Amino acid sequence: MKSTSIKYFVFLFALVLFSSLVPNHASAAPNGSLGIGVEVLPAQSQEDTTLGADGSLWYLMPPGKSGSRSFRVNSVANVPMRVLISVGFGAYRNGESAFDDSKKSEIAPWAEFSDEDFVLPAGASRVIQVTFRVPKDAPIKANLATIFVRGSMQNQAASKAAFSVAGAARIAIPVFLGVGTAQQISINFKILRTTIKNVEGKRLAYIRIQNVGKTPVAPTGFIKVQAQEGSISIPDPIKVQSSTVIPGEERDVIFLIPAYIPNGKWTFVEEFQQGPVFQTAEADIALTKPSIFTKANILRFFIFVVSLFGLYFSLRYLRKSKKRVEAPEAANLIELELALEQIRKRNLRTRTAKKSTAKKSVSKKATRKKSTVKKTAKKSAAKKVVKKAPAKKAPAKKTATKKVATKRR
Repeated sequence: MKSTSIKYFVFLFALVLFSSLVPNHASAAPNGSLGIGVEVLPAQSQEDTTLGADGSLWYLMPPGKSGSRSFRVNSVANVPMRVLISVGFGAYRNGESAFDDSKKSEIAPWAEFSDEDFVLPAGASRVIQVTFRVPKDAPIKANLATIFVRGSMQNQAASKAAFSVAGAARIAIPVFLGVGTAQQISINFKILRTTIKNVEGKRLAYIRIQNVGKTPVAPTGFIKVQAQEGSISIPDPIKVQSSTVIPGEERDVIFLIPAYIPNGKWTFVEEFQQGPVFQTAEADIALTKPSIFTKANILRFFIFVVSLFGLYFSLRYLRKSKKRVEAPEAANLIELELALEQIRKRNLRTRTAKKSTAKKSVSKKATRKKSTVKKTAKKSAAKKVVKKAPAKKAPAKKTATKKVATKRR
């Protein structure tokens, strides 16, 4: 039983260790769960296309004008959902959109939705058109906002809180609205430098982008790889996408260098574009083999060593516990054996004493019998002596003998 428990403990420990080393993957949603997705559709107007951000809700229009963009709401739930759409505060921090639907946005009153409160069946989708009508007296500037798409159970009211609640799903879509013309809301950026780093066993390229315009940018780039030495060529360029860079800031476009590009000296021909702005740069880089001593590998090795120590000390503790349990039983057995030995010795002494007593009694009886026999023999001998004494007639025999002897002479 104890060996079985030890084996079970070892198996459980190994299972925990294995599970700590294997990365987690998302699982399928349970029955009755919610899920929602949003897909921004390409821009239709020339002004919006000028911004070159088809995957985002970016607008460019002068005061007094209006512009529309569309997005598709997809249900990935297995139950009907009530969908509520609204406009809230938005900003960019470290290249990522930051939002807070508890705050009002300046451009929220300008927004109109084709449908902002509806029921979406399970697995269905619906295209929503959002139109911004800019007042005539709106100042020339770039405006940021966020469109929130919330889904909740059909029999529940959609929450307007700034945080997610149980039984609800929410997606935030960044919105940029430039009030003015392309010249007034200028788009401009620069490619500053390119560096290569080996991070966690991977070769990563960092291309620094600087926004020198008045409009947030997220340019799309194509990297052509050319060999500095030899005749090796990489025919397909690497497509990359920058995160949003607000005016006056710098951000890195980070991408993984494909494994089919061997180590050596290469030249990156970099081409980035957003709207009418097109920038190019060249960078000479050297690719080297990543080191195996990465943070992840060191951490895995550390976890492995700690787990081995934990397993060793756990087994040692279990063995000590087993010895503690068995020690009283062994002591009891020893005491029992000692007691039995004492009983055997006592019985042996008793039997030996009885045998010696029996021998003594037998010897005494024999001695008595011998003495009695001797006495009887003596008495009988004495009697024989007494009886034979009167039968001596020596003189007569002697006389006859003497006579015979005389005659012979």
